[in-house]
Amino acid sequence: MADVERLAKRLSFNEHTGGLSQMGELHQAVQDLRRAQQELSGDTRQRAQGKLQEARVAVDNGAGDNDLKRLQRKFNATKASYVNVDLKERFMQSLRDGTLDVSTLENTHKGLEEQLQQDADSLRALKDQNTQARSTLQDTSAQIATMHQQFEQVMGDVAAQLDSLERTLQQFDAARPPPLEPLAQGPDQAMCDKLLQDEMARAKRLEAAIASSEAVIHEAEPAVRGGNQELAALQEEVARVSSLQAESARTAGAGAHLSRAAKWAEAAAAAVESLGGVGISSIEPDRLVVLITCRVPTSLAADAPLREQRHELALQLRPGGAALASARLAPATVPIDDVVAAAMASGGGGVRTVVGQVQLRLLQYWSLQALVEAAAERFPIVRIEQQQQQQQQQQQQQHGAGGRVLEASLPSWPGLRVQVAVPADWPRLVAGGGEGLRLAGAASGAGVDAAALMAAVNGDAALARCDLLGFLEGVSDRTDALEAAAAAATGPGA
Repeated sequence: MADVERLAKRLSFNEHTGGLSQMGELHQAVQDLRRAQQELSGDTRQRAQGKLQEARVAVDNGAGDNDLKRLQRKFNATKASYVNVDLKERFMQSLRDGTLDVSTLENTHKGLEEQLQQDADSLRALKDQNTQARSTLQDTSAQIATMHQQFEQVMGDVAAQLDSLERTLQQFDAARPPPLEPLAQGPDQAMCDKLLQDEMARAKRLEAAIASSEAVIHEAEPAVRGGNQELAALQEEVARVSSLQAESARTAGAGAHLSRAAKWAEAAAAAVESLGGVGISSIEPDRLVVLITCRVPTSLAADAPLREQRHELALQLRPGGAALASARLAPATVPIDDVVAAAMASGGGGVRTVVGQVQLRLLQYWSLQALVEAAAERFPIVRIEQQQQQQQQQQQQQHGAGGRVLEASLPSWPGLRVQVAVPADWPRLVAGGGEGLRLAGAASGAGVDAAALMAAVNGDAALARCDLLGFLEGVSDRTDALEAAAAAATGPGA
């Protein structure tokens, strides 16, 4: 190394002027330089071989990317050393040949300096990248540790939830009731047929009970008319008693007469109530409360007990007389405003007309309710509505109450709904030639000809005078007959 430094001091290309006198010395310097170069090349090769061997060992031992990059940098430095040696050899060759170009050497020197500067910059950049990579690695390691801790915590929570769920399942299994026993088998076809026959027999008994109730109503009408006459006499007596009571202060014997009149009134009221279902609840100078009792069966069976439906009719009289001022029915089952208005008119009959008409309406209402309930036990009533307004007004003018339209479904024909028009005074006036039941409409989803069904039902006068249950049974029979005729007309032999 000392020889190289000495040779470098001796070589000064900027001060060299050239000449044959100095060629010997220059040749000696070149020889020394070659010898130094060979020594340097051998030393460099040995060091390079050692570094490469270390790099191979490091790679074989699993060194990281940083060690590999460091070995690559060392390899590049070693390669640069070989390049420098090559330059030196070419320099020495140019000295021997006498073709040395100083400008080329200077350019090469500048290029090497620039390369060295670039390598230094690259080294600094690599160091900065290494620092950033270490910082990123530390942050990543911290994040990994945090995420691992969170993962451990989540796994602990999941394990606790699984334990709780398992305990809940065990408790549910322990508390679960035993399985239910299988259901018993329902009735067979024979039992169903027997039940159907029993129901049809019961329907016949109900029909007989309805007929009996109608007969009772017809028999009670004379008694009601007689009760109305007795009630009129009683009203006159009440008016007379009221006038006597007003003069009681001036007449010494008015008290005894009033007592006798009251006893007579009580006896008359008891007689009227026992005969026609009308009794007096209370009497005041300007107010009379009449108790109306309607006895109807609790069911439509022949042996069913009677159920009493009681209503109070409060009659307000005008002061000083027996003229009717107003009336109120409790409970208000039927409307009485039209009856009161007609009775208050001139020649309308007054209190007697109001009591008779209200009692008649109540008997009609409860009888109709019994018929509807009897029919509803076999044919479900879908809707009960009032007839159209015009028909209702006409019937109110004739009979005092509007008719109804009953919509029922036939169990043997699902989807078929029939509308039955019930007259206002039905069934009270049927026996006397009044209007009977009528089929007002039919809505079918089962393919039944509604027009043909209405024509067949409304053309049968005997069917129109049946009760509601018998009428619906007739409609069902007519439907079966129409369907059988239609099937025969479209059959294979038609």
